[in-house]
Amino acid sequence: MPDLDEKKKKSFELAGEVTKQLILLASGILTFTVTFAKDDFHDGWSSTSAIFLTGSWLLFAFSIWLGIMTMMSMAGNLERQQSPSIDADGPRFFALLQQILFIAAVFATIGFGIFTAPNHVPAKKTVCCQPK
Repeated sequence: MPDLDEKKKKSFELAGEVTKQLILLASGILTFTVTFAKDDFHDGWSSTSAIFLTGSWLLFAFSIWLGIMTMMSMAGNLERQQSPSIDADGPRFFALLQQILFIAAVFATIGFGIFTAPNHVPAKKTVCCQPK
């Protein structure tokens, strides 16, 4: 593999960091929403809310997968080509799709919040042993 100049090294490092950050954010938001939604899934939610939440989960999962594909494509690009470039078709295609799906997932999560907030009725709290 040929030695890369500093500019190309930095571009691969920065692209890898952006990809890793999107994977981290998507994983965190996915974990957070699954954790808090499992307790009261469909409890007081409209069907639109459930569609937005499920859609956001799928979009975040595909965004994570595309991030992994981006990293693999960048590694393959570095290994196989005489003059590797961050603008090669593979890394650019996967990175663009990852970013689009991540943004769509964020909007779907926001849509879930918008459709859930007016419809969600908190459960009544019962207090044991109240004085009479």
